[in-house]
This record gives sequence, C-alpha cells and structure tokens, in this order.
Amino acid sequence: MLIFKGQRVSQALMGNAPANTLFACSKSSFIDSDLFNNWFKKLFIPNLPPQRPVLLILDGHSSHITVDLLETAVSNQIEMFCLPPHTTDWTQPLDRSVFGPLKRSYNLFCEAFLRQNPGRIVTRYDFCGLFKQAFNEKMNLVNIFSGFRATGIFPFKPNAIPIEAYGPSKTSVLNVEVEASIENGHDVSKDQNQTPEVVKQRTEKNTRRVTEARCLTEREFLNELKRKEEEKNRVQEGKDQRKMEREEKKKKKELDQTLKKRIKTNKNTKKRLAKNKENDSSLAKDQSDSTCTYCNGNYMDDNSDDEDWVKCTRCSDWYHESCTGKFGHELSHFVCNKH
Repeated sequence: MLIFKGQRVSQALMGNAPANTLFACSKSSFIDSDLFNNWFKKLFIPNLPPQRPVLLILDGHSSHITVDLLETAVSNQIEMFCLPPHTTDWTQPLDRSVFGPLKRSYNLFCEAFLRQNPGRIVTRYDFCGLFKQAFNEKMNLVNIFSGFRATGIFPFKPNAIPIEAYGPSKTSVLNVEVEASIENGHDVSKDQNQTPEVVKQRTEKNTRRVTEARCLTEREFLNELKRKEEEKNRVQEGKDQRKMEREEKKKKKELDQTLKKRIKTNKNTKKRLAKNKENDSSLAKDQSDSTCTYCNGNYMDDNSDDEDWVKCTRCSDWYHESCTGKFGHELSHFVCNKH
C-alpha cells in the first residue's frame, strides 16, 4: 500500500507503480485504522494461502488494534502477534533485511534520475516509477528470508536476538566542559557554569498502543479491547449528551430573549397607540365643545366640509377660518385680535 498526503489520489500519481499496489491517502500521509483495515481486507486476506492458521507479525501501533479488525482476523483464522515495544529494529523482519536495502536502492535511482534530467527535481509524480525500480530490485525472497532468519522466527532460534535488545534504553550522560572565566575580578568555577539536570516525569497515556508482546487475537485481549471501546463510547455519549443539553439551553435562552424583546416592543406600541388615541379624543372633545369667539357659532353645528377651524396660539380660542380673515395664510401662527 502506498499512502499519499491529501484528500484523494489522482491517476497521475499512480503511474508506473508496482503491480497490485493499493493506493490510499490521508491528511498526515501516515497510516490510520481505516487504511490498515482496508489493506488487511483487500490486499492481505485475498493473497493468503489456503492453509490455516496464518501468523501476522506486527508492531503495537494503534492503527493495528481495532475490534472490527481483530474479529475479522479471528474469523479468517489469522493469529496477530504484536512485537515488544521499542524492539522492532531487532525483532521485525522487514527492519532487519528489507527496508534498509530498499531505501538505499531508492536513493540511488533518485540520484540517477537527477543526473539524467538536469534542472529537474524528484516530485510525488515521479515517486512510483523510481520506487518500482527499487522495489523490484530489493523486495525479493532472499532479503525477505534473511529477515525471518535474522530475527530467529524461521528457522526458530530463540537466542538470535541478544537479551539486551529487550532491556530499557541506556541513560546517556552529556559531559559539558566549561572553561573557568573571570567575572568582576572573581573566578567562576566549572560547577557554577554547569546546566542543572532536569528529570522529566513520565505520564501514563490512554491509548490503544500495546505496551507488551502478546497475541492480539486471543479472546482475553479481544474482550478487554471491547470493554475499553464500550467505556470510551459511553464517555463519548455522555459528552455528546451534555453538549446537546448546552446547545438546547442556549437556544432556549436566545428564544426567551427574543420573546421578551417582542413583548416589550408590543407593549411600547400599545402605549404609543393608546396615547395617540387619547390625544385625538381630547382634541376632538376640545373641538366639539368649542364655539367661534367671533360669531358664536358651535363646532358641532358647522356642516361645512371645506372650512377649517383655527385655534389662537395664545389664548386657545377657536375661530372659523372665514372669521379670522386669513383664508389659508399664517393659520399655524394665528393670533386673535384680543392680543
């Protein structure tokens, strides 16, 4: 399987690839559980011999450990064995005899490509063609058998790997030599110039990565993995439920605020309409009770639709428009003859 970085793999990237290559892509260009599951079902299982059971040796990367994958392996009589952590440079056959020669061969073909094409660089579109040459040259039975033999898997040789390979990493000490210097007339010793040692505390992480060598398809491990997945799903469901409740509470609060604004707006509108109605009623009553100061004619007795009534801006007495003598001029600032 060849994994490219991106959202999809174009046909231009697949040119000159080794036969039966399975192509995939990911955002990080690294394998994940979905891609490994795809490789396992589409490439690994179809190419197995009819004899069962079959042993698959791999490291403890989290992408190799899912309930669906392990159940598929059990149903196909495939035993999956996880190598001890931090020992794959000793215990993994591909690391011992295949990957190193393959990388060196690929680099040589890249150098030859650059010599033959001055001014060009090796792009992702050239990768498959160059990789195919290195793959056909180094991915052969001799190198593959050498890896199984070097790791003691076949022929079985328990002491093929030294016991030190399974031990913890050795602590390295960096000796920093600092020459004595003089500051403000005083000698500064080496002890005063040395960097203090910092010890980093190791923390436990919640991960699917296997921290010991074991058979992944054994029922005990599979049940434990199912229990962890169920617990993880319960925790996630609780988080999703709390998130949904927060969103509903937020929506309800926003709806309540909107309703309060509408109610307040409606109240203000009603108050404004009531005030306008009161003013109109007061004006109508005021007009209905008034008589013309000049001719003593009553407002209610005036049947003329064409003549308006005018109010004095100083004494508030009412007059017929014809009685004011203004006839449409300066009526808004009318002042009667009393003033």
